[in-house]
Amino acid sequence: MNNNSTENHQKTISMSKSFKNLKTLVEVFYTYRVKNLDVLANPGKADTLVDQLFNDILKGEVESLKDIQSKYKDHKGKMAKLKQRLLKSIVFIDQRKNQYSPYGKAYYESNEKLFIINTLLGENAIAPAISICKSTLKMAKEFELTDLIFELSKILKNHYSTREDDEKKYAEYKNDALQYLAIIKAEYELKDIYETLTQPYLKSSLVNKNALEYEAQIDKLERLARTYNTKSLYDFFYRIKVHIYLSKLDFEKIITTCQEAKRLLKEGKWYRLASILWFEVNMLNAFIITKKYKEGRKAIEDSLSFVKEYTNNWLTLLDLYFKLALHSKEYDEAYFLLRRAKKQLSKKKNMPENWRMNNLYIQYLIKIGKLESKETKDEWLKLENNFLKKVPPFSEDKRNKNINILILQILFLLTKGNRKLDKEDCLKALARYEVDRLQKNKDYRINCFVKMLLQLSEGDYNSKRVARYASTYVEKLKAFPLEKVAHRIQDERIPYEDLWEMILVQLEERFGLN
Repeated sequence: MNNNSTENHQKTISMSKSFKNLKTLVEVFYTYRVKNLDVLANPGKADTLVDQLFNDILKGEVESLKDIQSKYKDHKGKMAKLKQRLLKSIVFIDQRKNQYSPYGKAYYESNEKLFIINTLLGENAIAPAISICKSTLKMAKEFELTDLIFELSKILKNHYSTREDDEKKYAEYKNDALQYLAIIKAEYELKDIYETLTQPYLKSSLVNKNALEYEAQIDKLERLARTYNTKSLYDFFYRIKVHIYLSKLDFEKIITTCQEAKRLLKEGKWYRLASILWFEVNMLNAFIITKKYKEGRKAIEDSLSFVKEYTNNWLTLLDLYFKLALHSKEYDEAYFLLRRAKKQLSKKKNMPENWRMNNLYIQYLIKIGKLESKETKDEWLKLENNFLKKVPPFSEDKRNKNINILILQILFLLTKGNRKLDKEDCLKALARYEVDRLQKNKDYRINCFVKMLLQLSEGDYNSKRVARYASTYVEKLKAFPLEKVAHRIQDERIPYEDLWEMILVQLEERFGLN
């Protein structure tokens, strides 16, 4: 590929990312916009093509950069102009909608007030700015919004030292600023350790040596959290503990640590739902890995009771519930959970990819007779051909997200009795991933399963022959259990061992033994 071709290819990828970002902005603005306020339409100045582009994206009439290029002449200009309007309109989104927890409402409202305060100060409207600053500081303290408390205290400290002579108030806000600066430093220290421990899991499934080093400092870190006693400090402290136990593959302690963290973080009048959910996800994955399905099921049901139904957080928990059902081979339960999610997912302009995958696995289980369809006319359970066909080029798939789609393509082709998989693009693509992309440690289980699938054509779809050819990789897969790649558990909706057994049964039923 020459330099011009490479440059054009990179530009195309960059524009595709720009379109995806624009699409996200459109969805966020439409979902949370203030009713009866059309910030896109400026009377007398409206660019009708930009308004049309907004509506086309919203209605799904343009779903890719290619669609925009074919419909709009100056597509780059229209995309840029729409992006700017949307970014300026973010200030008009309704931050008091019911989907926010008390903490979430306080967080967004306080940040909005800080913007207003700085704008008023810039316009020399001192009195209203200081009044808003004081009331906002009170709310920020109530919800431990450390960064905001520091910024608001600085504004008030400056005001009582330069504009209004009040030594007592100056000392009060100076003390606040110094106190919360110390808390910010403590929170930064623990957060930095947490991020240090998180980053290696994006690269490798091996034991995180950093985690074992920090284990020796755990008492010191706990004292730091207790000194300032904020929920944010406890949040990061317990996350560090989870990573330490994850590096030791001690899933029992991960469960107890998550349970302890959840109890502490829920104390008081408010909690940060995102923090609770982080521990919920890690705890539930640990339940799945240790095959404690009964305890995991109870934990999920308890969590669903305090999360507002049909919100994104509710869907996240339901997705974990779905995964637990598949791992415990409760396929009817998984089907029920998919149908339970339908009410919310049908409202979305674009189906989340994880639920599309869930849908396809249910459809696959129906096709091989593991499930019986509960509905005769269920559009949801029709094979999503477009989703399966729209696999981005190998060069654009930087995180190997397509492997599961390629695996699903092979599974569905097998249900049709296709014995020429080696002629299909999906098997060729899978072979290329195995050679060029998959990392030895991080992708070990995926690598084993890909090699098992590549034996289908080698064994001419004879179940016994394929099983014999793949046996080496099956043993390697069993010797490297799921707990060693716990952070990649989302890759295996159905554990590869179970999926392989289903494939061998398919081969016997579809192709016979000859």
